[in-house]
Amino acid sequence: GEAHAAATSSATGVTEAALPDPFLRTSAASGGLGLGATRAAMLEGPKQVGILVEWIELDARDANKLVRKHAARSGAAAMREEVEAMIDAEAAVLLDTSYVITKSGQRAKVESIDEVIYATEYDPPEIPQTLTLEGGSGVKATPANPTAFETRNVGPTVEVDPVIGPDSSLIEINIAPEWVEYLGRSYQTREGTENFEIADFWMPQFFAIKATTAMSLRSGVPELVSVLKPKEEARRVLLFVQADTMFVPGPAVGIEDQPAEGAGR
Repeated sequence: GEAHAAATSSATGVTEAALPDPFLRTSAASGGLGLGATRAAMLEGPKQVGILVEWIELDARDANKLVRKHAARSGAAAMREEVEAMIDAEAAVLLDTSYVITKSGQRAKVESIDEVIYATEYDPPEIPQTLTLEGGSGVKATPANPTAFETRNVGPTVEVDPVIGPDSSLIEINIAPEWVEYLGRSYQTREGTENFEIADFWMPQFFAIKATTAMSLRSGVPELVSVLKPKEEARRVLLFVQADTMFVPGPAVGIEDQPAEGAGR
């Protein structure tokens, strides 16, 4: 038969049956394999996908050893456990964790960013109509006037488009994670005439690491998406993703019997 774990809510006193594992196959009377009525109903019911993305930085040599050791294996559960031990030993750093839930076939985006707004186009600088030059010295023109701007998001951004397979355990995803760093300003000077210099203007400098790929994942099994090189040459960033099929439960047991908010006061 099917095993159910019971949990009691201390707030309502209602006992609710935990959802069974839909991927657990049980023996049928004939000796074959069957899903059971409850599990079959769950597989046909509404589902969502939880996407977990982790950015982990470590030494470049350690990253190389890990990838060479685990590259031929399907799934990255063993690698992720080994990396977790390195994090505990402070040999690796968990830079960021992103998590989002979406429906199958629906694109989702999660970002933790600062916005850097900067000018991309300028009106030409103006030179005064009347000038008095002494000794052939140059004169600065009126600064160029910015007329168009762009915004660059700084920080981690993840876009993902998952599709749950017919058996609900295989998940196909298109994923595009990106991490952008703001490095500061780079000043530019436009050349003027012999006696006039165009005033300086600045442009921002960014550094970005990103990956764009499509993958097939088993629900609940982490996978290595990519190895990326950050700004520091001797470091690497391991990018892990895990997708989980989430079965939407039916109405809560006894919910219609619970008192309305404020009743009995």
